[in-house]
Amino acid sequence: MTIERRIAGKARELVSGQEEKNDAEHKSETSYRSLCESLPILLRTAGLAQTAVFLKAKSAEHKTLYAHLDNRSKNSAC
Repeated sequence: MTIERRIAGKARELVSGQEEKNDAEHKSETSYRSLCESLPILLRTAGLAQTAVFLKAKSAEHKTLYAHLDNRSKNSAC
């Protein structure tokens, strides 16, 4: 399995994890997915440190993504 497929699988798992009961329109999943799709552009333009600060300072969806990135970076230290 390629690294791209593993990353895509993990992303799908994280997006699906945002599902809330009684949310027929899947608003939280859609919001989280949209944020994830914009993340590479933000990383390229602002850099990792500024992106992390931005995510940490913003709304709940942003903070959830920040927590996922923070957790992942701690678990994959060299």
